[in-house]
Amino acid sequence: MSTADTFLATYETPRPARLAPNLLAACFPLMKLIPARFMIARARASGYLSSGGHIVETTSGTFGLALAMIAAAQGYRLTLISADTLIDRTLRCRLELLGARLEVVDDPDGSGAQSRRLERLQAVREKDAGTFWPAQYDNPDNCYAYGRLAEWFVRQVGQVDCLVGCAGSGGSLCGTAAILREVFPELVVIAVDTPPVCSSGHPPGQRLLRGLGNSILPRNLDHRLIDEIHWVGALPAFAAAHQLCRDHALFMGPTSGAAALVARFAGS
Repeated sequence: MSTADTFLATYETPRPARLAPNLLAACFPLMKLIPARFMIARARASGYLSSGGHIVETTSGTFGLALAMIAAAQGYRLTLISADTLIDRTLRCRLELLGARLEVVDDPDGSGAQSRRLERLQAVREKDAGTFWPAQYDNPDNCYAYGRLAEWFVRQVGQVDCLVGCAGSGGSLCGTAAILREVFPELVVIAVDTPPVCSSGHPPGQRLLRGLGNSILPRNLDHRLIDEIHWVGALPAFAAAHQLCRDHALFMGPTSGAAALVARFAGS
């Protein structure tokens, strides 16, 4: 393993946090590195991405950061497309310092401008025919990457009775659940989400919880694997994130807070 790969592997390795006697959390420096590294490696192996090639993706946060870290370490060109309501100054500076080219589209209604972002992405791909698009919402490699996380849970816990995770792109929740259910057929899988979300018939709209409440239908979000969906608003999610900090010294975002809140409820 190269020095760059060792460095990146450290960022994608979880550490266990015992939130309750029957509740274990997997805490990551940057979880999105798991699918990002796996997808890039598979693209290189299959010939879809050449050495020093061009990667393009739409992002609202940490998947883009993961791609930027990989691109900087492995010498790829990277274009990230986002909306002005999604990228704050701190994240933008981090992405640009890592060498990513950031294109930001207008988002007047605050819904995330997903259609505008995809239109711009297609324009970039048409201009550069050799561009690789990871397509995290639909690429099955996103799910396959989380086989390692399923193995980690088995090593840490042994018998896994219930898995709680954010719906998001479907990669982490469904990828982990698919493997765990092969081992534990009675596993209960709980998805955490926030409205509005188009899979439940909601039109695109403003959301305070980024990473939840999809305005598109991810192919990787396999509802056949999910037993329950729990809806969490912004206020309880932020409050739960503050509680993680106070009680466990875990500095996590509100989507992690939402998952922890539901997991505590499920384990009570």
